[in-house]
Amino acid sequence: MPSRIMASPLAAPSGPAAKKRPTAKAPGGKPQAPKPIGLRERHKQDKLHRIKTAARSVFISKGYDGATTREIAQLADVSHATVFLYAQDKRDLLFLVFNEDMDDVLAKSSAAVKKPGPLVDRLLRWYEPFLRFFSTEAPIGLLKMHDRGNVDIGPTPQSVSVERRKEIVQRELSGLFEAAVRSGELASTVDPILATRVVRSVFYGELDLWMRSYPHPSMARGLHDLRAALTLIISGMLPRQ
Repeated sequence: MPSRIMASPLAAPSGPAAKKRPTAKAPGGKPQAPKPIGLRERHKQDKLHRIKTAARSVFISKGYDGATTREIAQLADVSHATVFLYAQDKRDLLFLVFNEDMDDVLAKSSAAVKKPGPLVDRLLRWYEPFLRFFSTEAPIGLLKMHDRGNVDIGPTPQSVSVERRKEIVQRELSGLFEAAVRSGELASTVDPILATRVVRSVFYGELDLWMRSYPHPSMARGLHDLRAALTLIISGMLPRQ
């Protein structure tokens, strides 16, 4: 039976002890190279990599409903129990497959909207990294769409990252609408939170239609259709003349 992954028993220091310690130096004054990770940690990382790779393969070939955690464990060459050290259930394994990629995509989106401009352009810059990713990972995108219909079952090892991303998306998109209201681009009666919810729903609808053109989803077509949908929505939020 594989051992469970335990958190370090040493609490992070606080107060004066929390101050940055000087880098250890070898004789001669040169900084010492960081210690290599131990064999135990390397084994954990290797197992995690194998489980993620196996889960991706099984989900893509069998679909969410056809995939089983036991088959994923067999393909990863780990025990069935080991899988549940990294994910609580099959739904959590799906999160495990795309969490790291989605974190990278979100970082690109956040950077892309720093440039000022009309709201529709900024929204497109926000969503373009998602479209670009799913243009090459459409099967994973369709699997991600599957999860949107699932009932929330509470926090799990991987869903914590999903919830964190949702909060970031809500905050940053709401910020775009707030800025547009302040500048007068949108009517003062527009509720940024409600507007964000509407735009996110429309995006997922457009994303679903676009990805189902796999294996050849066109970036140009995806951006064109999304711009048309966003322009239609935003037109109802403009100040009345």
